[in-house]
Amino acid sequence: MASPMPMAKLNKTCDQCRQRKIKCEVPQPQPGQQPTCVYCKRRGQSCSFSIFRNKARVRVPRSFPASSQPADKLPLGEIYIDRILQDGPQNMVIPDESAVFTASDEKASSSSLAFFSEKRMTAMTQKLGHSRLQDVMKMLNDFIYDRVSAPEAFPRRPSTPQDAALVSPHEADLFIKAYFHHFHPLYPFLDRDEFEAQASSPKLADILVDNPVFSSLYYCILATGSQLYQQGTYAPSKGKSWMLFEKAKSYMDDLVRHPESIEQVQALTAMCCYCLNTSGLQFDDYFASHAARTAILLRCHRQINAEPKDLRAFWVIYVLEKEVSFRNRTSSIIPDEDIGCVIPPFPEAEFEGFNWFVAFIRLARIVSIVYTSLFSVSASLRAPEHCQATMDQVHDMLEKWRKSLPVAFRPGDAADFPSSASNVVRLVAVKMHFRYYQLIIALDRLTLFLNRENGPRQQASKQRLMLTARAIIELTGHIQVQPHVPLFVLAVLPLSAVFILFDFVIHNPSHRESRMNLSVLDKAAGYFSLLSLAAGESLPGEVPAELTRIAREYYWKVQNEAAPSFMEEKPAVSEQGGGVNAIADPNLSLNNNEALGLGLGLGLDAQMMPGPFDQLNYPTPMDFSNTWYFPDWYMDADQQDSSF
Repeated sequence: MASPMPMAKLNKTCDQCRQRKIKCEVPQPQPGQQPTCVYCKRRGQSCSFSIFRNKARVRVPRSFPASSQPADKLPLGEIYIDRILQDGPQNMVIPDESAVFTASDEKASSSSLAFFSEKRMTAMTQKLGHSRLQDVMKMLNDFIYDRVSAPEAFPRRPSTPQDAALVSPHEADLFIKAYFHHFHPLYPFLDRDEFEAQASSPKLADILVDNPVFSSLYYCILATGSQLYQQGTYAPSKGKSWMLFEKAKSYMDDLVRHPESIEQVQALTAMCCYCLNTSGLQFDDYFASHAARTAILLRCHRQINAEPKDLRAFWVIYVLEKEVSFRNRTSSIIPDEDIGCVIPPFPEAEFEGFNWFVAFIRLARIVSIVYTSLFSVSASLRAPEHCQATMDQVHDMLEKWRKSLPVAFRPGDAADFPSSASNVVRLVAVKMHFRYYQLIIALDRLTLFLNRENGPRQQASKQRLMLTARAIIELTGHIQVQPHVPLFVLAVLPLSAVFILFDFVIHNPSHRESRMNLSVLDKAAGYFSLLSLAAGESLPGEVPAELTRIAREYYWKVQNEAAPSFMEEKPAVSEQGGGVNAIADPNLSLNNNEALGLGLGLGLDAQMMPGPFDQLNYPTPMDFSNTWYFPDWYMDADQQDSSF
């Protein structure tokens, strides 16, 4: 009798959740029933699991052909596919990066939101003694579930002469002027005179019927401009702004069917810019990739003598696509090595002689280098020493870029922030700081991943991470809480900073910086409370407040258990739950940039110099001999903080 065929091993994540890049929670099925994940059951969708195929654990041959070389001596330009073609499958684990908030244990991530891995979450739960952190992360995952499950179809709506009546001529004029005055300087991809000439044409109704590409661009500009007149919301499918955006994206079938043109790139770029906000977060990567592909097919990146409008559109989508790809942990589809076009003037993006958009282009190039050389699959082949040398070079590049900026826009110099400038200039300055800090966080997290010993390099990275997180939260006071503000500025990076400081407090409850970190977390909780008040249920603004409560409770629990006889009276807690009043000295308030380390460039050498932090004196029984010692973030759950 033939033995039964063994059952094939299935993926732990269903096909639907893998496609949407969200965490898949699968309850234990009843005997005889097929497993169904929580997401698919909630949506009433069929739940299927593909056969698991291990791509990465086949052993490398013990002996290499004469033409091959050891892993630490990679030939110039060799990437992972070359190894596969030459020697077959490699002994390397390629982690699953489908979830937004879940990090991998095998690889550091370029995403600042992929913070806690499954193992670290378990260790933190054991350390805290409760599951509230898991509940918080589930709340965040549920938010992503709900947003990415929003309707993604692009229903075709035939244009009619009545479409021009969606907004009155007076409203359209106001929205267009608001767009070019307040939003266009951020992403200057349009020729204003050319667009306004068509938008104000007496034959506009006929143009909207006959030209679907321009119609898509036109309605998207109106949608963006209407947000600036309080007609936008933080949630999709609500408000006049979203209605106009729905009309703009209803032309996607026409954009795909028409031959490629620079007008297509403009329309797709406009929709990508709109979707950088909270209401359109499920679409930004879609429009960015389509715009980039269209620009590449038009060879905009190689036309040395291209028209200015072609160059404008290409360089704006270059910046956007690099940002979106880095955040999504994927390689860019724009080949930097094949770019041969020049950078046109962007007069709309100038402030006192400084062109901020050219600075963003330079930073986008550094972002591309960072991902390719440090976070790609091929970068995982390189030895830690090689990666560390590359990180040193990238730090030098970032520092040169930072110092090339005027003081008002320079990250690390928040004391000179242009607080009295216009809204658009302040938004640009915050975004400039945040893009820089995003890279610093990614690089230092990679350093901690590669260097598990508590050496000087690791300690410098931990210190810089803490100062960077504090600097980010300090800058939230300059953020305009409005629907048109990019989600990255509004919530993504501030939430990353909360994760970092929360981690520091939990793993270093006896360190003298923990009180300052708790105070900064309180400020973050206040900012997110304001954001939650403005956005309603459209954003999970209560998450930072809950993380702050967890951190504060754990901090006082450790203090009471460690040395109750040495404890001072606990600082008062505000009526609003504002948290610990940990700083009695007004010279060390949160508004003091020097106390927060904001006056430093966050460089390696500067961070190791004694500063205001060394003067903090908390009555906790700890050893002050190691000024900047932080326990290893990667310790096992049962290890103790033996350094204290």
